[in-house]
Amino acid sequence: MRHHDHVATLTVYIPAWELRCCGLPITVGEPARWHLTHDVDREWIETLAGAEPASRVTAVYSHHTDEPPTTDDTHGTVRSILAVYCDFGPRPDLGPGHYPVAGSGRVEPVAAVGDRGSGVGGDPTGYIAELETA
Repeated sequence: MRHHDHVATLTVYIPAWELRCCGLPITVGEPARWHLTHDVDREWIETLAGAEPASRVTAVYSHHTDEPPTTDDTHGTVRSILAVYCDFGPRPDLGPGHYPVAGSGRVEPVAAVGDRGSGVGGDPTGYIAELETA
């Protein structure tokens, strides 16, 4: 979290499935009111997004958590959004299915959630957004 004269900037990982279920539109420059958890699984986010973007994440957007609510929603203004992409492949050690491939994570700036950027990565697996709070 960065602080500048009583303004804090949180870097938030937003799983795409959370938004498909019950998320609201998210656009750079617009106000946001999010339920956040600070239980960040950095290894998982690094697999999805890459090491550098994952290292900045300080919170996770979540409407589906086993944690009891301990704080009110966080209010702020969205300052940037990165769409998160990764490759998927089989992992025999984990059983049938396709799983994120370590080292394939990449990000691309977008103006709003739902924007596909260049579209090269297919559908995003999530987003990393900077939320400026007062």
